[in-house]
Amino acid sequence: MPTMDLNRHEGLHPVAAFVLSTLELGRGNLLRQIQELTPDQLAAKPEGFKNSIATLLVHIAATEVNFCHRIIGKPVPEELKVEFLLDQPHSPLPAPVGATVENLTARLEKSLNFLRETLQGLTEIDLTRVIPFGPDRGGTVQWMLALLAGHQAQHVGHIQLLRGHV
Repeated sequence: MPTMDLNRHEGLHPVAAFVLSTLELGRGNLLRQIQELTPDQLAAKPEGFKNSIATLLVHIAATEVNFCHRIIGKPVPEELKVEFLLDQPHSPLPAPVGATVENLTARLEKSLNFLRETLQGLTEIDLTRVIPFGPDRGGTVQWMLALLAGHQAQHVGHIQLLRGHV
């Protein structure tokens, strides 16, 4: 059973280590929930639900990739926009085509690895820097990182509900 281990992330600012450990713990739970799902189950959008499990998984990964690029102050490269469906309208969330447990897991791992790289070397000053978030608001890097953990947890709950209907 995975445990929260902040010592695994020596060298990271404590806030970054905490958020990363929280995301990793939640990610393990999330991946266990989808392991036995078929492509049809991943793509299913039961009545009363706006998204499929596959859509939510890509959205989790896309949000991480997008936030990482905001933190480092660079635009998301075109190839990543395409891979994580960031090149499509977000309302409603874009649905991936041909999603399998394997390719969704690979996207989730890629986004988490990118986050791990982004968090390396963040300082207290970096964490308090305000980043634009929407047209008329902003948030600190620390706030954005905390939001990622809550965001993943929220969608894990959605996925648990969806699993009961697919």
